[in-house]
Amino acid sequence: MAALPPNFDGHMSYKIKAIKSSKKLDNFFGEQAPHDVCTREIRNEGLKAMLQSKIPLCYFLYHLLDEFSCENLFFFIELEQYESFTYVSEIQQLATAQHIYNTYLTRNSHFEVNLDDKVRRQVKAALEERQTNGCFGAAKRAVYSLLESSFMRFCQTDTFTKMAMNCGMDCAFVTF
Repeated sequence: MAALPPNFDGHMSYKIKAIKSSKKLDNFFGEQAPHDVCTREIRNEGLKAMLQSKIPLCYFLYHLLDEFSCENLFFFIELEQYESFTYVSEIQQLATAQHIYNTYLTRNSHFEVNLDDKVRRQVKAALEERQTNGCFGAAKRAVYSLLESSFMRFCQTDTFTKMAMNCGMDCAFVTF
């Protein structure tokens, strides 16, 4: 391997590569693509940071597929979207809530999450009373707890080690 010149700046080389990669992402997405959460932040902040990431979240999903529990992540993400969306009408919000309930909380549904019957009944009663705001609160907390358990196991896997190697430990802060 050839020796690096004495004036070689590894950080500057990394910064240039990051800028080029970012420009490629910008061209692909047609807008400025968000920068990802770094592995160091995920180690420090835990599941909360993982759920804010893009690429590391794919590694976590891979782990959940191995555990046969990917429906927990899908449910949680769908609830995040449900809660942040601005609905045209209460009917639209109720229909969306019913769809989420049918997809994840009904027995033998394709993506049934593993929740106790008390939580299922709470959500069902809220929907029957047309109470769409906060109707999934208990279910979301229960699934988040399941995701935390999966995340702790994920941190001990080869997949997590590969994620750390491929994504790097440090955040790349690129200014334009």
